[in-house]
Amino acid sequence: MAKKQPERYIGETEKNLSRLQEGELDEWITTAEAAQISGYHLNHVRRLLKAGDLQGRKWGSAWMVNRKSLNNYLYKMGEKGGKRGPKTTQN
Repeated sequence: MAKKQPERYIGETEKNLSRLQEGELDEWITTAEAAQISGYHLNHVRRLLKAGDLQGRKWGSAWMVNRKSLNNYLYKMGEKGGKRGPKTTQN
């Protein structure tokens, strides 16, 4: 009797990604990519997702950020006077 080949396990991320329309994947970036684009720390990007300031989706264990919502957020923050951060001292 021939041995039956095991079915390949498809993870949740692959299942969800396969449901996307062609081109729709370009609208979503990883949290690491969002951090790199924005200049924010990865944990700050995650806080923005949790607070609802950025639109995100969770595929399996990976969070993805909507590129347009990131751009809108960065534009809004730019109008407020740029990024907040440590104060510089003048001598």
